[in-house]
Amino acid sequence: MRAKKTLTAIIVVLLIITTPAFAANYTRAYLETVGEPNIGFSLLSPMRNANDVYISIYPDVNSKNNQPRNVSSSSSNPHKGADLNMSAGAEVYPIAAGTVTGIHRSDTDQDSYIVITSNVNNVVFETRYMHLYPENLSINDTVGVYDLIGTIMPYITYPPHLHLQIRQATGNHYTLKLFPFFRNISQWNYGYDLDYMAGLTVSNAGILNITGYTYSDGVRYALDKVELYYKIGQNGSWSGPISNTSHTNYKYSFDLHSISGFSPGSTLYYYLAGIRGSDIGYNVSYKHGIFPQYYSQPALPIPASYADQIALTYTRP
Repeated sequence: MRAKKTLTAIIVVLLIITTPAFAANYTRAYLETVGEPNIGFSLLSPMRNANDVYISIYPDVNSKNNQPRNVSSSSSNPHKGADLNMSAGAEVYPIAAGTVTGIHRSDTDQDSYIVITSNVNNVVFETRYMHLYPENLSINDTVGVYDLIGTIMPYITYPPHLHLQIRQATGNHYTLKLFPFFRNISQWNYGYDLDYMAGLTVSNAGILNITGYTYSDGVRYALDKVELYYKIGQNGSWSGPISNTSHTNYKYSFDLHSISGFSPGSTLYYYLAGIRGSDIGYNVSYKHGIFPQYYSQPALPIPASYADQIALTYTRP
């Protein structure tokens, strides 16, 4: 029998796998995806045409995965998932067929949810659909992509919407990027509408590109800037930031070969921070998202011992 491939083996080009027992805001929150992977399929939208459930409707995104926000609850920082603009009473369908593995029902708050574990082309993951009234389903029930699983709850604490989160199906259930699962969906900018920063690549010429922007109430906004923090060699000292405020279609670039002291054959250790601008008319509680996304949101710059844990590397030819 062909062994099942884990999700990380399929879509994660580079994962940070150390899991120390961090305290305070250094708790691990995510698995990261580097590059622009194509996992061979795209999932459906949880919203369908009112007259034909076979037609996916891709609603506007109110807040992206890991997007800095105005929040007071530590459980909502960082934002683990994307908020989709769906009205009260709107029907919700699975983005992939699977088995119900979690349900919470409440009439007094908007925290009701349903969790469905799926296996698509031997890629195993779980999806959490939150802020809905679950249908009359039970743990271990199987659902297809055209089966109704819930309806969006009305305003209780905040405006109606669907919170969509994809996580590991086993282990620590870390939050995953949404980007790789919707790479063929033009309505969501080929997945970029769902994650705060995604698609990091570095060419042989040392040009680093990463796409980052906020998406609020259906409008895309450029970041105020992207910052690069780095050190040269494993025993080097952390430096930065190098800041870039310009972009082309929300893609920010850095010439790594231009960094002083970064000579051929040496290795650069780095991470990035996307700084959100004042794009929505109110002050956010924190203004940055980190790539690779890993922690519950820490302050900048990350202390060296923690930066060493998450750093990406590039060796200059």
